[in-house]
Amino acid sequence: MQIRVSRREMFAAAAAISPLVMRSGSALAQTTADFTEVSLWPEAYLPKGQGPSSPELWVERSNKEGKVRRAITAISRPRLIVVRPQKPNGAAVMVVPGGSYAFLYIDKEGFEVAKWLAAAGFTAFILLYRLPGEGWSNQETVPLADAMRAIRLIRHRSWRYGIDPERVSILGFSAGGHLCGSLATAGDAPVYMPVDDADNLSARPASAGLIYPVISMKPGLGHAGSRSHLLGDQPIGQKMTEFSVEERVKEVNPPMFLAHARDDTTVSVDNSLVLWSALRRFNIPCDLHLFSTGGHGFVGKYITASGWPQLFVDWLNSAAVRHDET
Repeated sequence: MQIRVSRREMFAAAAAISPLVMRSGSALAQTTADFTEVSLWPEAYLPKGQGPSSPELWVERSNKEGKVRRAITAISRPRLIVVRPQKPNGAAVMVVPGGSYAFLYIDKEGFEVAKWLAAAGFTAFILLYRLPGEGWSNQETVPLADAMRAIRLIRHRSWRYGIDPERVSILGFSAGGHLCGSLATAGDAPVYMPVDDADNLSARPASAGLIYPVISMKPGLGHAGSRSHLLGDQPIGQKMTEFSVEERVKEVNPPMFLAHARDDTTVSVDNSLVLWSALRRFNIPCDLHLFSTGGHGFVGKYITASGWPQLFVDWLNSAAVRHDET
């Protein structure tokens, strides 16, 4: 079913979503989330005549259990949705939904995640980024440009949200994990022309969480759908290497948290393993969690992988302690 929704309808639906269970038998406290939007770019910045040919579309999809999940396509206005906590801890997490670079799973990898982060005290920013195959001339770098701009805007406006600009982390899922990995390894590469003072700030996150991530674009390892949507149907070998996160790891990369299920038949667990190996070569701190069951997209499922949210929050808090001590 395809629907177009207003901002009021979108936020009303998001507010009805319960936080994910964090520990077996318990959940984080409910939060009366405060939703606001922040556009990433001035209206005049995005090129005319490019992008989706139709208005933004929210598509309802039912999973095997009959639960409706929404996915977004035709994103012409990239933006952040801000979810503020009742008791902020001074840290922020930018949440990056996946969807094979063809759509964004906005509920289970967006609103649901942002709400339990807010319940844990983090100011959450859900990134709605442009999709590469929707008519943009620079399709390969469009998602990364949006992600870099988003981190810089969060830091530039950190005083408004009561957050420490040095404690801005990222959390991505599936193809969103690839985007987060690309962001973490890109540093401050000149992906787009500066727009304003925000672009003088660093786009490198303080830390990065990648959940069942697409990492490699190489044949036999990467996810074919994500690769074709990002790089085209017949990408050359050089491009596949260039956009493989494991090939971009450097000594200055931030700490990472990886979680993957061994029985994932959509995005092989080898994606997380190859990134872990690259991080290890450069002595980059990394927590790697491999679960026996969970498949792909295990957010919100009650299987062995369901404990990852608390592991991630504990890891973020420990990273914050290390930051405070340095």
